[in-house]
Amino acid sequence: MILKAVVFHFRVQTAPTMFAADFPKETPSVCQNQHGHASTLNLNYQLQCGGPVVCQLAGDDVELKDEDFIEVARARAATPTALIVPLRQWVASEDKKSLTADANQSGYPLCLRRAAIIRKVTVSYAIGELLEHLKFSVPNYSRAELLRLCSVDNFAVHVSPDETCDEGWEVMGVDMISPPLSVQLISNLLFGSNFFASVVDGEDWGRNVEAVITRHSPFCCATSVDGDEMKDDSFICYSLGVLLHFVFSGESRVDESVKSENKQKQSTEGERRDDFILEPSRPPKAACMHSQHVRSFSRALSSSAQYAITDNGHDVMCMKSNFRPLHSFGSIHTVSQVVTNLLDCECVDRLFRPDDAYASLNAAISDLHLLLREPNIFLIESNNKLVAPAKDNFYGRSHEGSALTKAFCRVASSGHSEAFIIRGFSGSGKTRLVESTFNAVLAANGMLVNGKFNETSKSQLSVVLSALDDLCNLIADRNTPENSRHIWERLVSEFGSNFHLLIRTLPNVLRLASSLATTLSWDGDIMSQGEVNFFSLCEIIRRFMGVVSSSLCPVMLFLDDLQWADPVSLGLIHTVLSDRKGASCVFFVGTYRDNEVLPQHIIFGFYDWLFAFNVPVTTIQLDGMPEDDVNSMISYRLGVLPRLCRSLSRVVFRKTNGNPFFVQTFIRSLIESGHLKYNLRAKSWTWDIDSISVEKITPNVLDLISAKMTNLSQNVQTALKVASCFGTKIDISIARDLSDTPQYSGLLLGLNKAVEDNFMDLDPFGSYYTFVHDKVREAAYGLISCDCKDQYHFDIGTTLLIYYESQMEDKSDNLIAIIDQINHGVPSLVRCESQRTSIARLNFNAGLKAMKCYDYISAYTHTKAAISLLHSDSWRMHFDLSIGLYFQLAKAAYAHSKIDEAMDVLNKIVEHADCVETRLNAYTLLHSILFNTCGSNDMEHLFDTIVNVLKSLGENFPADDLARENISTQVRLAKSKFVKESDEALLQMHKNNSKPNLAIMQAYNILVNLSFIVKPKLFQYFVARWAEFCLKAKVACKHIPGVYVTFAVILCKDLSGQDSRVGYRIGKLGLKILHEHPSTTSELPMVYLLHFGFVAILFEPIQACVDMHRRAYEIGLQIGNTSMAALHKNLSIVRKLHSGVNLLFLKDEIEHDLKMAKHHSLRYLVMKLSIYYETVLTLIGDESPSSSLRLNDEGSERPKFDRESTFLLCRMVTSAYFGYFERVKSMARKWEFSIDAHSRMVNLRVVYISFYYGLSMISLQRRKRSKNMPEKINTLLDVLKSAADLSEWNFKNKASLLKAEKHSFCFENSEAEIEYETSIAAAKSSKFIQEEGLACELAGMHHERLKNNEKALAFFRQAETCYKYWGSHRKTWQMTEKAKIVGLSQS
Repeated sequence: MILKAVVFHFRVQTAPTMFAADFPKETPSVCQNQHGHASTLNLNYQLQCGGPVVCQLAGDDVELKDEDFIEVARARAATPTALIVPLRQWVASEDKKSLTADANQSGYPLCLRRAAIIRKVTVSYAIGELLEHLKFSVPNYSRAELLRLCSVDNFAVHVSPDETCDEGWEVMGVDMISPPLSVQLISNLLFGSNFFASVVDGEDWGRNVEAVITRHSPFCCATSVDGDEMKDDSFICYSLGVLLHFVFSGESRVDESVKSENKQKQSTEGERRDDFILEPSRPPKAACMHSQHVRSFSRALSSSAQYAITDNGHDVMCMKSNFRPLHSFGSIHTVSQVVTNLLDCECVDRLFRPDDAYASLNAAISDLHLLLREPNIFLIESNNKLVAPAKDNFYGRSHEGSALTKAFCRVASSGHSEAFIIRGFSGSGKTRLVESTFNAVLAANGMLVNGKFNETSKSQLSVVLSALDDLCNLIADRNTPENSRHIWERLVSEFGSNFHLLIRTLPNVLRLASSLATTLSWDGDIMSQGEVNFFSLCEIIRRFMGVVSSSLCPVMLFLDDLQWADPVSLGLIHTVLSDRKGASCVFFVGTYRDNEVLPQHIIFGFYDWLFAFNVPVTTIQLDGMPEDDVNSMISYRLGVLPRLCRSLSRVVFRKTNGNPFFVQTFIRSLIESGHLKYNLRAKSWTWDIDSISVEKITPNVLDLISAKMTNLSQNVQTALKVASCFGTKIDISIARDLSDTPQYSGLLLGLNKAVEDNFMDLDPFGSYYTFVHDKVREAAYGLISCDCKDQYHFDIGTTLLIYYESQMEDKSDNLIAIIDQINHGVPSLVRCESQRTSIARLNFNAGLKAMKCYDYISAYTHTKAAISLLHSDSWRMHFDLSIGLYFQLAKAAYAHSKIDEAMDVLNKIVEHADCVETRLNAYTLLHSILFNTCGSNDMEHLFDTIVNVLKSLGENFPADDLARENISTQVRLAKSKFVKESDEALLQMHKNNSKPNLAIMQAYNILVNLSFIVKPKLFQYFVARWAEFCLKAKVACKHIPGVYVTFAVILCKDLSGQDSRVGYRIGKLGLKILHEHPSTTSELPMVYLLHFGFVAILFEPIQACVDMHRRAYEIGLQIGNTSMAALHKNLSIVRKLHSGVNLLFLKDEIEHDLKMAKHHSLRYLVMKLSIYYETVLTLIGDESPSSSLRLNDEGSERPKFDRESTFLLCRMVTSAYFGYFERVKSMARKWEFSIDAHSRMVNLRVVYISFYYGLSMISLQRRKRSKNMPEKINTLLDVLKSAADLSEWNFKNKASLLKAEKHSFCFENSEAEIEYETSIAAAKSSKFIQEEGLACELAGMHHERLKNNEKALAFFRQAETCYKYWGSHRKTWQMTEKAKIVGLSQS
C-alpha cells in the first residue's frame, strides 16, 4: 500500500467487488495484458471468496485464467462494494447519460453537468496518480512500453452502486490492468474551510481526495533499449493528455473524414476556430496573454506531423495524431487548458515547447486535484465576472487563522475568557481573517455577535450594547422554547427585582420568554429607578454574560475598528473579560489599524487593564501577503489555474505590496481600464502583461477608489455621499424615507447601483446597505468637500425631520440617527428661534432615550447640544425644558465622571428652582456625588443648607452643642412610639403622601446621611427626629424602610439586651416593608447596609450577613449606587476576615476588588481595601505586597475617624495573633479616645476590640508576673457576655475564651479547662477556624504552664491544623515550632 496523501476519512466496511453488467455492450473492449493475451472485459465477473474468478459472457460461465484480472479482483475485495467498468465503456456510459438528458429535457441541467464533469476529473486524477506511481516504480520505461501501458483499454473505473452517494462523487477508484495496479479514491468534505461551508450552507461541491495505490504483483518491466528511456516527464505527460482527451471527448483521435471536415470548416470559420489544435499558429505577439501564448514551432507542425514508433522502439517525427479541441465538446475551459498543456508536451525539445506546457507530471496532478478541491471556482464558467471570494477562503493567513482558532478552542475548553487583538494596515485582511473562523465557532456550538466602531459616532458604547442585544436574539433563535425559558428563569433569579434594568439595557432579552414577558409589569417609577452610570452598566452586563455564556456555549464577541473605540466601551469589555469569578466564557476579538493610533491611544491602556487582571491576551500583526498568496488570490478570483497567472500576480504584488484589499481593487481597475479582459470565445481571462507592468498606479488605495467614484453618475455619487454620512451602513428604512423626498428621490436607485458596482452590499435580510470596506466609505465621504460637510449632514437631518412631521409618522425609531445628522450644524446653522427650540426638544428626547439604554455618553452629547440651543432667558421662557435638560445633563455628566460639571449644573438648578421639591431633588443628587467623591467641606455646606430647608418646612432644631441627655430623651420618645404599636399597625399605617410631608422625609434622608459624616454627635438625634416624624405623619414614601432600620441601628448601639431586641424587631419590619413594596427597591443597598451591618449581625450568623452584603453590593452596582456598593464591599471583606474565610482566597478577592476600585477611581474603597489587603498579607506571613497595592493616602479625603478606626481594628487583629500585646494595648487606648469623640454605630467593633484587648491585657500581666487581675477585664468581659446573650453563634466562643484566660491567670485550672473546651467547641460549631486555632493555642499554653506536655502538644497540633486551613503560613509555622519544643520537653 502506498499512501499518496494523509487525510482524515471515515472508516468503511469491506465487501466483495461487483462488476457492472448494465453498461453499454455494443462495442467489446479488448486490451492486452503483460503476457500478450487478449481478454474481453465486456462481462460481469465476481470474485468468489477463496475460489476462481468466473466470467459471464453471453450467458455462459467460464473460468478466468488471467492472473492480472485475478490480482485486481482480489484487491478490490478489500474495498467497499463497487461496480468495475472498463474505461472505454464508462466514458460511453457518461456520454450516453448526457445524450439522454438532452433528449428528455431542454438542455443538460447545471447540477447534472457539474456532476458529470467532477466524475471525469476524478477519473483523470486517478489515472494521473497511477502514471505517477508507475513512473517511479518503472523508471526506465520505453516509449513503446509506455504507449502500450497507457492504452485506453488498460484501465477500468470503480463506481459506487450506492444511489445515496453524493452526485458527482460516485467514482471510487481506477485500475490499471497491466501491470496490475489500483488506486482507491476516498473523497470527503474538506476538513477545513470548505468543510464548514458545506455543513452550514450545503452549497460547496469541493472535496479532498485521498489516493491509496495498491500494487497487486511484482512488475514485469520491459527492458528499455539504449537511448529509448525518457529523460523527463514530457512523453508521459503527453500520454496522459491523450488519455484525458478521450475521457472528456470520447474520441482518441480524429479519423480522415473528420480531418477533411475540419479543413473545410477552417476555410469558412476562420478566426472562430482559433482554439483548434489543428489550426496553424498565428505569428507571436509581444504581449503575453493567458489564452494567446506564443505558438511554438512544434505547434506549427502539429497539423502535419505525428509520432511513429519504429520496430526498435525509437521515436521519429512524422504525422502527429490529430485531436478535436475539447471546447467543441462543451468542456470547461480549465479542463481544456489542462489537456491542451499536457498535449503540448509532445515536443521533446523544450526550446520549441509552449510556455504553458507542463514541466512535470506532478504539476498536472496538482492541477487536477485543485479542480476537485475547488470545483465552484475552476469548474464553472465565470461569464465575464470575477469569482466571488468564498467566506471560508483567505490567503497567506494560515498561521494567524490557526492561532485564532486555537485561542477560541482554549476558551471553549477552559471556560475562561480571553482576548485576541489583530492589528494591521487598512485592507490587510483583519476582518476577513476573523470572519474565516465564524463557521468554526458555530460548528462548536459557540454564539457569535459582532459590531463595528464608527468614526462618525459620538458614542461608541451603543456598538457594544447593540452587539449584546443581538446576542439575545441569537439565544432565542438557537434554543428551543423550553431552553429559552430556562435561561429566562436563570436571569430573573440572578437579577431579582432589578430585572427591569436588564430589559432597559438589552430590550431583546424579552424574546427569551415572550409569553411570560407579557405578564411582567412595572410602573414608570420602578423602571426609572437607579442612577445611570458606568458601574451599573458593567454589573448588569457582567451578570448577564455569566448566565448566557459557558464552556458548553462560549460567546465570541468581535468588534472591528478599535481605533475608534472610547474608554467606556473598552471598559465595559474589560469588565466582562476580567470577571474574577470566571462565570462568563467570552472570546473577545478586536481589530484596529495600527498606523492610525498614537502611543497614548486608549487601546494600549486597554492592554494594561487586561494584563493587570490576568486576562490572557494574544496579539498578531497582519502585513502584506507573500507573492505566492497573491497568486492564489488572483487565481481564485479569475478562475485561472495558479501556474498560469504567475506573471500577472508578480506585477500586481510589486504594485500593491500584497495588501489584500489593494490587490482586489487593483484587479478591478485593470478590468475597467481594459488591461484585463474576458475572452468570450475562450471563456477565460486574458491580459497584456507589458501594459500592466507600465501602468501607473497611486500608492494609496483611497485615491484609486476615489478616482473610480468620480466617473460614476451623479445619482450614484449622491447615494454614496448620503450613505457615508451615516457611517459604514445606512438603514434601509431611512434610505426609503429619504427617497420619498424631492431632494433625494433617486437615493434607492443609486444605492442599488452602488451594490452592482461593488461599492456597497445589501445585507441578506434587506435591512441595511453597508460599504464593502472602510476605505470605500472614506472615499465616498471624501466626495463631500470639507467646508460643506456640516451643511450636508444638517440638510439630511432636517429633510428627514420635515418628512416625518409632514407624514405624521413616529420618528422614535430613527430619532438618534436624525438628530446626529442635525447636530453637525448645531448651533451655527440653526438661526430660527422656533427651530432652535424644536431641535433642543429633539435632543432632549434623544438624550432621554440614550439614558434609558445606559448610553450616557450619547445622552451627555445630545443634552449639551440641546442646552447650546436654548435662549439666554430660557429659565423664564422654557422653564420645564430647561429644568429637564439641566437635570439630565447633571446625571449624564456624573455618569461620565465629569464631577465638577455635574455639581455646577446642580447649583444652577438650585439657583433657578421655583419650588422646594426641585431643590431637594438637586440636593439628593449632589449628596450622592459628594459622598462618592469624599468632599467633606462641601458636605458641611450642604448639611447647613438642608437644615435651613427643614426649618423652612416647619422643623426646628436645637443648637449644635445639644446635651447628651436631650439626645437620649429624643431617642426614648421615638422608641416609645414604636413599642406601643403592633407589627401589623406599623406595616399598615403609612398612607399619607402629601407633598410637604414627602419633601420633609426627603430632606431628613439627606440630613441623616450627612450627619453621620460631618456631625456624628447629632446623628442619633436626627435619626430619632426622623423616626418620630415618620410615625406621627404616617408618611408613605420610599424612605420608610430606611427610617426603620436607621433607628434600629441606634437602639442596638450599646448592646443593651432590651433596646437591641426592640431594634432588631424594628429592623425586620423595615426589611418587610422594603420587600413588599417594589417602589422602594432603590433603597435596598442602604437598608441592607444598616440592617445586616449593624443590627442583624448581633443576632444572626455572620456568614449569613456576608451573603446579604454581597447581594446588596451587586444590586448597588446594578442601580448605579456606587457609594453604597463600596460600603457593602467594605463590610463584606471585614466580615469575611472575622468569620474565618481562607486567607489565600480572601487575598485573591481583595486583589481583584482593589484593582477594580483603583481602575474606577473609587477612593473610599481603595482606602479600605488597601488596609484589609495588608492585614491579610500579614496574617498569611507575606508582608511585602506589590507596590501597586500598597497602602497609600488615596483615601485621605475620607473623614479621619473612618480611616483610623479601620486601621486600628486591623492592626489589633494582627498584633493579637502574633503576640504583640503592647501594640494591642496601645491601639485599644486610641480607640477609647476615638469612641468618646465619635459616638456612632460601633457596636460590633466594640465586641472585637474588647475581645483582643482583654486577651492582650491578661498576657501582659502574665509577662510581668503580676498576680493582680486588671479591673478592666471585668468590663470587657461584660461586653462579650452581652453580645453572647444576643448571638451565641457569633460571640459565645469569644466570651468563653476570655473567661478561660481569666481563670487560667487566677490559677482556677479546672474552670479554665472547661471554658477552653467550650470556646473551642463553639468556634468549631460556628466555623470560625481562626478563633478555634487561637483557643487551641491558648489552651496549649495553659497546659504547658502546668507542665502537662501531652495535652499541650495535642492542643498545639490542633491549632496547627486550624491555622493551616485558615491559610496563615506564619501561624502554622509558629505552632509547628511550639509542638517541636513541647515534644522535646516531653521526651
